[in-house]
Amino acid sequence: MKLILLLFLLQDPFSWGDRLSSGSERERWEAVEHLSKLGEDGAEEIERCSDPWWKGIALAEWTARRKAGKSYPEPIRVELGVWSGEGARIAGDLAEKAGITLERRSLVSAEIVLKRKEGSWFEILKELGAKAELDIVEGMGGTYRIVPGNGGTPIRSLSRNYEVRLESFIRSTHTSFQSPPSGQTSLQFSIRSDPRNRILSIKDPSLARGFSSPGREFKQVPLRSRSDLARNRYRDVALHSFEIAITPGALAERKIGLVRGFVPVVLPLKSVLFEVTPRFDGESIRMEKDGITAVVEDLSYRNRRLSLSLSLHSSQAGVLFPEEDRIQVLDDAGFSYRSYKRSSRSEGPSERKYEITYLNVNNQGDPKKISFSVVTETYVRPVYFSFQDVLIE
Repeated sequence: MKLILLLFLLQDPFSWGDRLSSGSERERWEAVEHLSKLGEDGAEEIERCSDPWWKGIALAEWTARRKAGKSYPEPIRVELGVWSGEGARIAGDLAEKAGITLERRSLVSAEIVLKRKEGSWFEILKELGAKAELDIVEGMGGTYRIVPGNGGTPIRSLSRNYEVRLESFIRSTHTSFQSPPSGQTSLQFSIRSDPRNRILSIKDPSLARGFSSPGREFKQVPLRSRSDLARNRYRDVALHSFEIAITPGALAERKIGLVRGFVPVVLPLKSVLFEVTPRFDGESIRMEKDGITAVVEDLSYRNRRLSLSLSLHSSQAGVLFPEEDRIQVLDDAGFSYRSYKRSSRSEGPSERKYEITYLNVNNQGDPKKISFSVVTETYVRPVYFSFQDVLIE
């Protein structure tokens, strides 16, 4: 193993630098992966890249690896055992190879044959979704399910373990004290990560370059007000939406020649995992880990309904307590109960209380574990996206 690692590190990075500067898209992504794993030699070769766009992508990946350390989320790569047949069956095989459990497989989809038998999660899901008209989304409590419709749009930009979608083009007029009222033109996007990773939140996006199809350049302008971003039809909890306002009237022909930009995402660096074995004796359950105290104040289970009262307290500032849908109740097979009543409230900056009711909807076993994690440290990295020759509806 040490010999293999030594041979890898002694590879001439200049060949990868050439690929990064002028290779095909696939070769450039391979160069990003290889150079980001190297030390200062990799960074120096990235700096010599003649293409500013790919130089930025590679530097972002190199920096993210060093920020995250052991917490860096490598992209999910799978080799399908089933690549022809009913689409939902192939989706089930993809989910199994990725190590996730599908909550529902009842969707009827077309018979298809995939060209790609191995690749990243989003590479396979893109082709599968386009041919079988389906998507795999994350639901409440960390469960996944197959839904129809190719995820709402086929316009996707894949960036290793992230997918950015160009959702819509908005031209609106806002009533104001100005005369005439001010107008705003904007592009709406969404981003999600593969199941191995989790985006906690996103920061303000940036437009690097923008051209209409006839070749007229447009710029990013201040966003006066956010438009309705309610395009998350199937409630994919992994999805985050953002919007970029552009030069008014820039896309009169409703054709995009090129849009390039990046969005900073906030990711977990350190987390404290709690796995509580439930008791129904009327006594509270208290656990302490790394400065986080979890107290199950009340717990009852009757008529296939579990009610949970939970409080979390931190002795340090800046922690991120979980959202209600991230607190899971699991049976002995690892299947999650479905939550249908959820509420929480903050008791100052260092404490949060939860009231959640779960249902055993699929004749699952008795509850065996309450699982959740508290994020104690985060880091920020940019995710780059690029769209070319897009006709806007």
